[in-house]
Amino acid sequence: MNLAWPGMLVVAVGAIAILAVAFQAGVRYARSHAVDRPAESLVSAGNNPEAYPGPSEESAVEEAPFTPVQPAVAPRQPEAGQPSAVVRPPEPAPAAFAFREGYHYVVVQHFPAAHLPTAQEAAKFLRARGIECVIERGKDVQLIATEGFLLRHDDKRTAEAEKKRCDAFKARIRELGKEFSQQQRNAGQPEYAFEQCYERRRAK
Repeated sequence: MNLAWPGMLVVAVGAIAILAVAFQAGVRYARSHAVDRPAESLVSAGNNPEAYPGPSEESAVEEAPFTPVQPAVAPRQPEAGQPSAVVRPPEPAPAAFAFREGYHYVVVQHFPAAHLPTAQEAAKFLRARGIECVIERGKDVQLIATEGFLLRHDDKRTAEAEKKRCDAFKARIRELGKEFSQQQRNAGQPEYAFEQCYERRRAK
């Protein structure tokens, strides 16, 4: 306190200079730390895998290329009206009818050889009405029903029953003969009415 004025001035100037240097040093120190902190944070983040989460599973998985799936095609079936590719073997021809020995069969009609088509038409007509028959060719053409009757039987009652059944069968044929005759007349073809049908026994 007893220093002279010049001495006090020198002390004051020195104190101001020291404060100025200290202030500048503090400012530089603050700036250096402000710049270094982001760098340090970046370095620490790079060393810490949790700081920057990686890509999600969805983005990390590469999508497989799309491959269209062809639908299964069923084998084509033949359309209606078109022949099938499967070749079937021909059906065997029906066996010829065999008359049984000792039985009587009804001869429906005799035809001249020239009227064979009419005999065939008559056979078709009767078959359509439930009476099976065959055609025999010899001196003439004979249309014979295939229903057999055992008219000669040791048992009298059986023989009588067979006779009644045969008579009813012949009556049925004569009735159908009227229809066939009318059909032939309308078509302008030879007329046959089966009126003279009769039974004949088959022997060896």
